Amino acid sequence: MAPVVPLVIALVTLAACTPAPELPPEVIGRWDVTMQPTGEAPYASWFEVVQEGDSFSGRWQPGGGHATPINQITTTADSFAFVRPPENDLTAPGYVMAGTIVSGQMAGAMTDLDGTVTSFTASRTPPLVRTVAPVWGEPIDLLAKGIDGWHLQDPASTQGWRVMDGVLENTEAGGNLVTNGKWMDFKLELEVNVPAGGNSGIYLRGRHEVQVLDSYGKPAGSREMGGIYGQVTPTGNPAKPAGEWQTFEITFVGRRVTVVLNGIHMIHDMEIPGVTGGAMDANSGEPGPIMLQGDHGAMQFRNVRLTPGQ
Repeated sequence: MAPVVPLVIALVTLAACTPAPELPPEVIGRWDVTMQPTGEAPYASWFEVVQEGDSFSGRWQPGGGHATPINQITTTADSFAFVRPPENDLTAPGYVMAGTIVSGQMAGAMTDLDGTVTSFTASRTPPLVRTVAPVWGEPIDLLAKGIDGWHLQDPASTQGWRVMDGVLENTEAGGNLVTNGKWMDFKLELEVNVPAGGNSGIYLRGRHEVQVLDSYGKPAGSREMGGIYGQVTPTGNPAKPAGEWQTFEITFVGRRVTVVLNGIHMIHDMEIPGVTGGAMDANSGEPGPIMLQGDHGAMQFRNVRLTPGQ
């Protein structure tokens, strides 16, 4: 599960929208967003505005949590704004996002419920359409060098990771673990052992989380085992009971992902619209690492192999 930050936003109905004539076409589409809090490190976000008949709606992905709808989309000749109501009261005042677009680049600010202002910049989310299938290279054993093939996302965080007898395990809540290598298109195979109540995530290119959760017996969901967190819902949930080894086969080409869990296709060639909560950065058109979420506690992985596309 993606880590929750204070900017988690609320669900509102997608029916809340703005008449089409008032909205300039420049803001329509998907945007990779970098938020810059004053005196703090930047973090990745994302949003989209879509046209539905004669009206518009959209979603926003905060720094943590999952993408949720936006409303009250308004604009002037050279600017735009929308509102994100708080999760526990859909009728209350919300966060206000406002900005301008110049030559395809966006800049603006978010005003928090307490008046705090956070600046942001954004670029259009690249489509990453592939016209030919990738040529696959040789598989890479990501545990061949043990823990030396990885590093902590935050060097100051707790190092709870170790490799023993070919098993990569997180022994306590601590830092996220990141591969030293980066890739664009790839196939990733691994086994995971989820303890009772276990919670982690596999971040593709460090930006798109495949949920790892003790989800045995639960309905399929984008925030359950194997879902793309808050973005893509699987067709089923073939998760095994806690404590059993489970197999993932993940293929990620452009923006399209296929997830096979325990031999069952649960996501087949589906588009991931944008980054998920906890993404390392908003540069979704660039190669990135594999990141394993470590801030929720114990988890085990083994036989972690990546086959790069060429």
